[in-house]
Amino acid sequence: MEAFRANGKGLVATGLTVHSLKWIFNKKRPLDRGEARWNSSFPSGHSGVAFCQFGALGELHSDLKVPLAVLACFVGRSRIRSGHHRLGDVLTGGAIGYLWGRYYGRKENDKNNSNKTANISLVNFNF
Repeated sequence: MEAFRANGKGLVATGLTVHSLKWIFNKKRPLDRGEARWNSSFPSGHSGVAFCQFGALGELHSDLKVPLAVLACFVGRSRIRSGHHRLGDVLTGGAIGYLWGRYYGRKENDKNNSNKTANISLVNFNF
């Protein structure tokens, strides 16, 4: 449940940040197809989502960090190769997603650890 909460909050924050920046910068895509302002190039929303998953889930499940990082990099690479984004778009979107995901992953992790500590102190008997 912690992963679901952290991931959900991170995705909402990433989406709001990415789409706000898309609206502000309105950068044309490398292969311009006449997209609307909300669908501009900078930053990459797909990379933001992929790196948000890496940040949030990697923070809560350290055994998933490497596979999630590889998958997120493949998403970014595919966005460049398909002509939808430039390297800067992908790096910025990835950084936004990773930072939001990691932020909410750490918040859940800290909340989880403080609850475990509190439960342990309740059953700590000294004889």
